[in-house]
Amino acid sequence: MQRSTLLLISFFGAFVLSSCSSDGKSGANPDAGVDSGPDGSVDDTTLDLGEVRELEVDDDGSVSFELETESADERYVLLLTSLSRERAKTYDYSVSLNEEVLGEPDYTGSLEACPPDPATSKLIDWNEAIRAAQSGIKEMPPPDVDPPIVGDMIDFTIKGGAGYEQIQAEVMIVSSELVIAFDRTTDPTLSVDVTILNDMADNFADTVLPRERIYFGQESDVNSDGHVTMLFSPLVFTATGGVTAYVFPCDLLAVGTPGCPASNEQELIYLSPPDMLSSYMGTSDAITETVAHEFQHAIYFYRKFILNGNEAQDENAYITEGMSAMAQDVSGFQAGNRYVAGAAIDGVDSISMADILANSWGYDEEKDGIYRGAAYLLVRYLFEQLGADAISSSGEIDDLGGVTFLNQMSDLAFYGYEGIEQAAGYSADVFIPDLYTAMLMDDREKDGVLINQDPTYSFDDMWDDPITGKPHGVTMNYELANGSWQVKGVAVQQGGVDGSIFSGGVEYIFVEAVEDNGVVKIEATFDVDTMPTVRLARVY
Repeated sequence: MQRSTLLLISFFGAFVLSSCSSDGKSGANPDAGVDSGPDGSVDDTTLDLGEVRELEVDDDGSVSFELETESADERYVLLLTSLSRERAKTYDYSVSLNEEVLGEPDYTGSLEACPPDPATSKLIDWNEAIRAAQSGIKEMPPPDVDPPIVGDMIDFTIKGGAGYEQIQAEVMIVSSELVIAFDRTTDPTLSVDVTILNDMADNFADTVLPRERIYFGQESDVNSDGHVTMLFSPLVFTATGGVTAYVFPCDLLAVGTPGCPASNEQELIYLSPPDMLSSYMGTSDAITETVAHEFQHAIYFYRKFILNGNEAQDENAYITEGMSAMAQDVSGFQAGNRYVAGAAIDGVDSISMADILANSWGYDEEKDGIYRGAAYLLVRYLFEQLGADAISSSGEIDDLGGVTFLNQMSDLAFYGYEGIEQAAGYSADVFIPDLYTAMLMDDREKDGVLINQDPTYSFDDMWDDPITGKPHGVTMNYELANGSWQVKGVAVQQGGVDGSIFSGGVEYIFVEAVEDNGVVKIEATFDVDTMPTVRLARVY
């Protein structure tokens, strides 16, 4: 006699309360996820190991599916995804097995130790800059085209503890592309190890700058001096609550532009002195990675807003953070992304893609690391699905489709959901569920063999940069060098459910076959405002 297991799911709308917690891949497949019979209908009631089935959601929000299982050892995960684009929303749901309503779950598998705080940089007063055009952009005054020389003292305006302050900084290094200056007003004795500075300057000029121009586009040169300036000042750390670095978009606009409290009228990256940072953040490679992140912010603001004449356009801060995380990756100095990616993998049921993609401003202080990681995973996933790139042993970059995607993200005059959909060429209603499915299926093995054969549902294998030796890409399973933090895949709810899903969010629910030659009857009902998709994946 077959045993029937009834899985009953229902969703109800509610307002959100703040919570915390392969190679050879070609273009994206908008039809991935549904296995069809010869007539196009889905009529198979069994799933092979590694197979993903999309379950049809009727117009009334109901789902019904009978799953035949051959062995009691089979294991499945039910993926519930909300496609709602309303920010700050959550939808309640309930799950019943054999008519028994499940209570709170036990969470399994992502992080075995708490990561350090991943928030090391932020955009400072970005909203002031993007709204600066409300009364019109002022013309930049005629530039002084001669770059400074070592020993020059330069006046800067910088964010201090009580507003913006005037400081003088000494020029310490001038290269063909870079000016490095030290704040002598706040700390006349400020010094940085010359080896660190020289290595960082070489890294920037030889690798970061030319690569970011390829992946994200040519930067501005508002003062026509042909240089990017890096300003080391203790105020970067003390006036911001301890960030490593930032850019201030108003520096690319003229002094007196409405909405901008100050401007240095040049390409400028603000950096905390290395001795104020944790030791691992003060190395030349770590500073280079930070600079790569911040420099993308400057390129993005210039190309996305200024060149398109949309300085007053809203954009979501986490879209820019996802792009800057990609800059860390493609520049060849990636390390910090492992922390934010891990936060997103572990905290996956706290993700709201609506909060990450809808036009808005500000950071979510409780879920900042999770949202940064989710934004990076999304951008990296689309970069790979659209073809990614290749870097030769000599450092030559071949655009296989991913570089074009990043250029489109920087250049197209679309923002929020529309911006990323236009750049990717297909709908978030397709790529968001595909991303969540890839996060579940990537690197999942049985007996040492990967169970997933669909490149839509995985990330590319990680690989080391031929020039820097640093890793490119991401995986759902990894261990940091010191062994104290392991990422072991997304957290799947076992033995219960937490009962709520965020707009644009996902829930992973563990489903077991109960006996050989059994049937699992799955029924679900949703509040239509959830805009649900339901998938079933066999993972064992």
